[in-house]
Amino acid sequence: MKGRLGEIRSSRIPTAAHPDRIGSRFVFLFFLFWYNTTMDEETAQKLADMDKKLDNIYRSAEKTRKYFLWTMIISLVVFVLPLVALLFVVPFVFSVYSGVGGEGGDINQTLDRLGL
Repeated sequence: MKGRLGEIRSSRIPTAAHPDRIGSRFVFLFFLFWYNTTMDEETAQKLADMDKKLDNIYRSAEKTRKYFLWTMIISLVVFVLPLVALLFVVPFVFSVYSGVGGEGGDINQTLDRLGL
């Protein structure tokens, strides 16, 4: 019968209480239960594996971060400390050399300044 959408029914479409649907519903519900429990176990196992991998990645990233930190510290020590030392050494060396060959410079005064 044609009419409103709610009024359209066919005798070939079984309803929920139809005897043919009861057995198929049981099979469907059993399959659904089995599928959910096996997938839950599989999913839990996959999540545990992913958690282990994530922990390994975190440890590796922390090691890399520490390596970069120590590389930066060592680079600063090797490059910056000699520059700071040059700030003190260069004026001393210039004062020594200016006294040696300059006006009235005496080698004995230079040796006295050096403490020799």
